[in-house]
Amino acid sequence: MPNNPILSENKSDALDFIFENVLKSGFGTLNKTELESILFAAIMNYSAQANLTDYKLGMYLQITQQRVRNLKERVSVKYCIINDEEAIDIFIEKLSNARVDGVYIDIPIYDIALKNYLVDLLEKENILLHSQLNPKIFRIRLDDLFDLMMVIESVRNEAGNLSITEIRENISFNLSNSNNNLRDILGTINSISSVEEFKKESLKSTAFKVLQVISMITSSYPTISLMVNKLSAL
Repeated sequence: MPNNPILSENKSDALDFIFENVLKSGFGTLNKTELESILFAAIMNYSAQANLTDYKLGMYLQITQQRVRNLKERVSVKYCIINDEEAIDIFIEKLSNARVDGVYIDIPIYDIALKNYLVDLLEKENILLHSQLNPKIFRIRLDDLFDLMMVIESVRNEAGNLSITEIRENISFNLSNSNNNLRDILGTINSISSVEEFKKESLKSTAFKVLQVISMITSSYPTISLMVNKLSAL
């Protein structure tokens, strides 16, 4: 293993990060576990090795894959090892490999830091996260996924002060003007005039046909539209 895995252009920032956190509690007061966590967080934030799989990162650091996962979980709680843009981009890409299981959708997410990030978004909006039996799979109901999409759109457009309420109201308005298209696809919808009504219908077996129409309806929200297109291709 190289003596210093930190990228040359990041060495100054990495050193600042390490010293700031080592000295925060007083010099010499950190135990071995805390020191390892700080160094691991520095590697995840400032080195190219952050993009490796848990298995390859374990080989690089000469530790077990399980220890890598434990370290990721520990530092993801205390130190920021993934930012909004990175987390959202990775999540969107993962949607291409999602699988539908009844009213649920299973998204393969191996990175515990990313999973913790998503769980935090859900908790902030009081969206229910169902039992995660497989630690490598992020399971969520299809209707809750639509809520998560709006949360992510809001996060990505935070600079523009785009609230979830505004997104919901605008999509509801577009839905009310697209009843004919939706009825043609589902054949059973008498009227859809709100996000809540759409969410109930999206649980049916024709959910992804509806998503194709929703892609058009949500075109003014690029992040939602991108996620919907990823799901429509499944």
